[in-house]
Amino acid sequence: MDLEDARLDCLSPLDGRYQSQTAVLRPIFSERGLILYRIKVEVLYLLKLIDTIYPDLDSKKLEVIKNKLRFLHSDVNFSVTRVKQIESKINHDVKSVEYYIKEKLQEFADSDQSLKKIITKIKPLVHFGLTSQDITTLSLWMQLKDVKSIYQGEIAGIQNKLRLFFKQYKSTPMLAHTHGQIASPTFIGKEFMVFAERIDNQLQQLDNVFSNAKVKFGGAVGNFNAHAYSYGHVNWLKWADEFVESIGFKRAQFTTQIDHYDMMGAYFDCIKRINTILMDLCIDVWEYISRDYLTLAINDNEVGSSAMPHKVNPINFENSEGNLHLANSTFELLTRKLPVSRMQRDLTDSTITRNIGVAFGYTFVALNNIAKGLKKITPNIKVLHKELEENSVVISEGLQSLLKKEGIADGYEMLKEFTRKHSKPSMYDFKQFIKNLDVDDFTERKMLCLSPIIYTGIIPNDYKNKNRYMSSSLDSISSMIGPFV
Repeated sequence: MDLEDARLDCLSPLDGRYQSQTAVLRPIFSERGLILYRIKVEVLYLLKLIDTIYPDLDSKKLEVIKNKLRFLHSDVNFSVTRVKQIESKINHDVKSVEYYIKEKLQEFADSDQSLKKIITKIKPLVHFGLTSQDITTLSLWMQLKDVKSIYQGEIAGIQNKLRLFFKQYKSTPMLAHTHGQIASPTFIGKEFMVFAERIDNQLQQLDNVFSNAKVKFGGAVGNFNAHAYSYGHVNWLKWADEFVESIGFKRAQFTTQIDHYDMMGAYFDCIKRINTILMDLCIDVWEYISRDYLTLAINDNEVGSSAMPHKVNPINFENSEGNLHLANSTFELLTRKLPVSRMQRDLTDSTITRNIGVAFGYTFVALNNIAKGLKKITPNIKVLHKELEENSVVISEGLQSLLKKEGIADGYEMLKEFTRKHSKPSMYDFKQFIKNLDVDDFTERKMLCLSPIIYTGIIPNDYKNKNRYMSSSLDSISSMIGPFV
């Protein structure tokens, strides 16, 4: 059976239909990936433990053994296959890793008798004093660390597309809608920059959460019982702090048998919020496309509808929205369930954490579709301008504000009575209304120059430099009537 046929039989679309979009996650979250992370943690623990318990071992021979041990988690195919064979007999995933490492140590000794004496001493130290969760917790956090860098790269690609859209169309006016009703004009480029800024804020939160994460490493119930009983002369709290920090994390000081999962939940909540922001983006883009504010690029080879030949559908944004819902549902379960465990430990977290990759899988499918979709959209300038021209009523906000400035207290009420009619007032109607107002010539000219296309306000050139602002479209009025206060 070839790979394509194998995909047809996959239960999950992440490994079937979306296989290519989730391939980057497999080395991290697959069963193979988890086993290799566990081997790495076990080996790193053993290496530090050897130096602590047996500081006087033959350094040259010991270095040979250490190099062989370091290779174990890189021996992708053989190591995982053998670990799974052991697990099929003993029915314990982490203990299988321990037995595998001990088995390899024995192989090293059998193949080189000069190493046998040292290996006989250090073999009992494999997984010494630990519980499965000490290994699994660090493995999970190493997975999250590795996926974080890949995830941020994917998000950066989307943010760059949003910024490019802003750069290209930051001066393109568009009719806004609040409560589903026409509202004061905006710039279509700026509306995309809203999402870039929101995402950036959450990425900062993600960095903060990760840099402050404290993970569990403390033996059967978190107290280093076996360590303290067997080697009481070692300051195990300090030792464990240093070990965890050497892997890139900080150690939680008070734990049960398992990780609190509070910080992991905070990590997932950050991803979940970014997913929610992206969902909002997909919905808005879908709306803009449906109103013909945005046009979709046409691929002559694609079919939009099985029945209607004319259709070109926003499938990337629809696909992304659906997968973001699936991702967030899984992240929500992870954040809600993992921090809750019976007394010092129950096993419900074990099966649930195996689905962390599923949540990221649906997230990555969504990110992939958003990136594709953003390449296909272009503002329909003709439609945007036409809508603005047909909705001159939106300048009423500016007019009533200027009337208030000029001391006309009931300016709002005057515009309310004028604009709330069954037929929208045209620009001609507005000009007649303005000419009948009791205002000075300067104010009248300023009001007569106003139109929906130039009533767009001001925005920053980039949200990272808030002191640099785009020139307001209202500056064009200044050139017509002179400087105004």
